[in-house]
Amino acid sequence: RSMSSSKSDDVHVDSDTIPYIMLVSFLIISFGYMLPWTSLGSLISYYKYRYGASFYVKIYCAYYLPGLPVALVQYQYDEFLNNLYGSKNAYKWRGFICFVVMVTILLCLSWVVSEIPLIFMFALLGMASWLCHGTATMYASLFPRAAVAYLQIGFRCPELFAIVADHFLDLGMDATAQSLDLFYKITASLLACSLICWVLLVESNISTVVFEDKDRRGRAVEDDLEKTPLLSTSTSTTSTSTTNTSTSTTNPIQRARLLLSAMDSFVQRDQLFHSSVSPLCAALFITMWSSIFQASFFAYVNAVSSETKNLEQRLYFIRLICDLVGRPLTFLPRPFFLQTNNELLIASILRSLMLIVFFTYISVPSFPQSDTFICVLVGIFSTASGYLVVLIYEHAASVELTKSERAHATNVLNIAFQFAAFMAVIMSVAISMTGWLI
Repeated sequence: RSMSSSKSDDVHVDSDTIPYIMLVSFLIISFGYMLPWTSLGSLISYYKYRYGASFYVKIYCAYYLPGLPVALVQYQYDEFLNNLYGSKNAYKWRGFICFVVMVTILLCLSWVVSEIPLIFMFALLGMASWLCHGTATMYASLFPRAAVAYLQIGFRCPELFAIVADHFLDLGMDATAQSLDLFYKITASLLACSLICWVLLVESNISTVVFEDKDRRGRAVEDDLEKTPLLSTSTSTTSTSTTNTSTSTTNPIQRARLLLSAMDSFVQRDQLFHSSVSPLCAALFITMWSSIFQASFFAYVNAVSSETKNLEQRLYFIRLICDLVGRPLTFLPRPFFLQTNNELLIASILRSLMLIVFFTYISVPSFPQSDTFICVLVGIFSTASGYLVVLIYEHAASVELTKSERAHATNVLNIAFQFAAFMAVIMSVAISMTGWLI
């Protein structure tokens, strides 16, 4: 086999080949690994009342900061582990361990009440969640765009559970220990269901075929590199009856031509990869940075009307619900101004300008105050966030790249995602420590 044939030999998997239940499984998986953070984040009013407004910024920091080191470690070692143990086993056990760690943390939260241990638990939760997220997004990238879309939609579905739980368990600032304990146990049970779904999905026949094809093509590339005579300095001295083919490959001029051709092909693929992925990374960074940075300051928004209770919690749910609403909108025909990667980048920059209005609202006393206005502002901002994030990941999965390159592109996007979160929480903590928004 030649290396140039690896793309054409990809196992063909389209939306008709994948059962609908498999697409739903991707949704359930991302629902699961985002469920702990989304559910615990809905306790914003409780945390603010018990520990102060700055505590919410601290747990944001604890949860999001581990994401960048995790993404960098995955970028460095995931493919090595995939080759060592086989992609199917590596993916299965990475997800399994992450889900088990998250379930354990949720079951332990009933006994953790002091501030420092809570922050430590959120840091462990962040490590497991983002490792699972990185694994799942690379897994989905091996399938058609529909799998990516369902995974991204499931990413924001846990807020539906959080709203129902808040309504029936009364998880506001006066939440009782009994309500919180039941809340943690229900959340852990749902997460365990996602764990079962993860194992079943990875073990499915279609996933097995995709993983075997991925590993087979990886081994074929390694064999090609070992067998290629391009850089060989040996000459044929054992026999004068060497074939014309072997003579041509040991000819220095012929080897140079083949080497130049291979280098030219590599440069073209590398340029295609970077021209496709770089704008998407920038767009994802801006979109996620602005979303996380804004959300970390919800606890500093004060209600104008005395009838508005738990405004910070209301903003939290508005953000999540509107982000969720924006994601299925990607199934509709795309606007003419969001067709290319560069147009997505421009849209992300324009959206981020709304942050100026938000921070002016919470920091300038003379700015007109309205509970309705701030809720609408957060809603529009979050709807655009969900819409753009799905488009960005879909664009990365739709460009003319091989499966390995698409998985690599998704890995790079995950690093951009985590770097955005890292910078957002660092800036949030810095601003919080200044006392500017007290």
